[in-house]
Amino acid sequence: MRRSTARLGGFASLCLLAGCVGGLLGGGKPDSLYRFGVTEPAGTTKRLSSAQPTLLVEKVRFAPEIDGDRMLAVHEGSARYIKGVRWVTSAPSLIAQATVRELQSRMPGFRVTAAQEGARDGYSLALTIGQFEAQYDNASMLDTPTIVIAGDATLYQLPTHTVVGQRHFVTRVGATRSRAGEIVAAFDRATICYTADIADWITTSAAGQPPSGDAVCPTRS
Repeated sequence: MRRSTARLGGFASLCLLAGCVGGLLGGGKPDSLYRFGVTEPAGTTKRLSSAQPTLLVEKVRFAPEIDGDRMLAVHEGSARYIKGVRWVTSAPSLIAQATVRELQSRMPGFRVTAAQEGARDGYSLALTIGQFEAQYDNASMLDTPTIVIAGDATLYQLPTHTVVGQRHFVTRVGATRSRAGEIVAAFDRATICYTADIADWITTSAAGQPPSGDAVCPTRS
């Protein structure tokens, strides 16, 4: 699943988007910070019960070239970091937070947590992300990109750590424009799709229960 980081080479930090900010070597405007993932409305925090089966979300592992706070774009076989924009924290941390929130929302019968303490029985979920990028499939970088999130999920039974199920997930969501704000919005939608797919897979395949909640991405590929 891991792709070589050699293709990054001298392309790193080049400006890909109209309207991007910041300088290559400093002295320019500070980078704009963005976040993605499921937002939780105020006052809807769910109380966790020790009587519920535990679902532990383990540390999310990313491929080396996307394991950080940089936003990656791919065009004609070359990968470049988008200049002037960063995630507010590392992408794996944001994905982990979004996954926990989505699982809590769509799996009310489980005690979903990212904490290590007290997870001696129940299930654990391991995620490995190999692609988290904006893909430009056309010749021009001015065309709108498609956000691609792809990786593997493995569900384990605790405390034996026996594999319950494995699956590869791919989500593609198109941006409306080739500008930072619209691309971040597409990353946000793709993250919701990706984590909802994982939640429904666990519910239907591992827990033997129907999914909770409506489909969030009926048109995704």
